Amino acid sequence: MNFEPLNRRLHITEVVSDYKEKEASVLLPKDIAERVNKSEPESKVYLVLAKAPDVTLAVVPGQFIILSDHLVERDVVRKGVVLTVLENHVKGVVSSFLRGDN
Repeated sequence: MNFEPLNRRLHITEVVSDYKEKEASVLLPKDIAERVNKSEPESKVYLVLAKAPDVTLAVVPGQFIILSDHLVERDVVRKGVVLTVLENHVKGVVSSFLRGDN
C-alpha cells in the first residue's frame, strides 16, 4: 500500500524494543505501586517512513523519533493499519538506535 501523509503529519511505524525496566528494590503500597509500575512505557521509538510536504521538522524518512504513544493516530486502511502523528508531537530524534550506542 502506498500512503502519502498530508497536513503536517509523519507516516511512522513502531520499532519493537526488548528494553525492560529494572524492578525497584523499595516496597510501595499496592495502589502506588500499580501506578508506578506500568507495563508499557509512555514514550516509544518510531521509524519515520514518510512526511507531508508541509512538515517543517528536520526529520527525514529512515530516522528514529520518540513519541508519546497515546498521540499516535492509528487508521485502518484496507487490510492494514497506517500510523501517523503530527510533527509537533515529536519529542526528539534518536540517532544511534540501531547501533546500540548509549
